[in-house]
Amino acid sequence: MNKAILITIVCALSALWYWLFWLPVHLTLPEPYRYSQASDNMVYFWAAKRHKSFFTVGQAYQLEADGQKVQLELFSITYASLKPDEMKLGFYPTNDKTLELAAVQYRATGLPPAYR
Repeated sequence: MNKAILITIVCALSALWYWLFWLPVHLTLPEPYRYSQASDNMVYFWAAKRHKSFFTVGQAYQLEADGQKVQLELFSITYASLKPDEMKLGFYPTNDKTLELAAVQYRATGLPPAYR
């Protein structure tokens, strides 16, 4: 009986640890995505507020989805009152290429400063 309780506690703590720290950070484009944002060379995404310590203004991030990789730099973080569990992130490309996004949801990873 004690072993079953101990195994249950360990599994619950492992799941909680995964949920809080190892879960990949996903960004979602707002609906509907306007292509005028792409012509302005900036784009906004929504992310879960629990990931706010992951993001830093001025840092570069790589976004991946369906084989597409895009490098963007974060320029703004906004907390909306209509979506209290989410934050709006503003990005622009690290290079001068035209920004073309093929997916609705991307997985974000941080890039070291020397990688830009």
